[in-house]
Amino acid sequence: FFRILEIQEELKSTLKICQVGRSHLFLAKHQFTTASLGILANYRKRQVVQGLLYYLQTIKTLQRTDERLQELLSEGDYPSAIRLLLECQNAAATYKHFTCVAALSGKLQDTLEMAEEQLDQALSQECHQGLFNTMIPALSWEVMT
Repeated sequence: FFRILEIQEELKSTLKICQVGRSHLFLAKHQFTTASLGILANYRKRQVVQGLLYYLQTIKTLQRTDERLQELLSEGDYPSAIRLLLECQNAAATYKHFTCVAALSGKLQDTLEMAEEQLDQALSQECHQGLFNTMIPALSWEVMT
């Protein structure tokens, strides 16, 4: 009979160990699930922030490009300025869903029109100057003869 009581106590102790083990296992499972979901949420946030950073860098580049355009126009490098403008307009069209890019796109269009006007003026001036330079020597040669 004493052996039966001893086995019964061992069984109670074993049952208590199993209950505590299951409780710890449930807690570990819950913490693991929570930690895993937290890691996944943080990873997703990181992806969103990286995408946003990429967009912001692109917008910053577009804004800086406007400054470079002004330099090219002031230097009279119209082909490079127009090429850069067209590239910027394509990029701006891609990101037109951002308000600041839509405003920048309008500014780029104005800059393109200004570049075309400056190019027309420069070409007109070159044509007049070239005509003048070819006509004066011809006229002076005719006067001499």
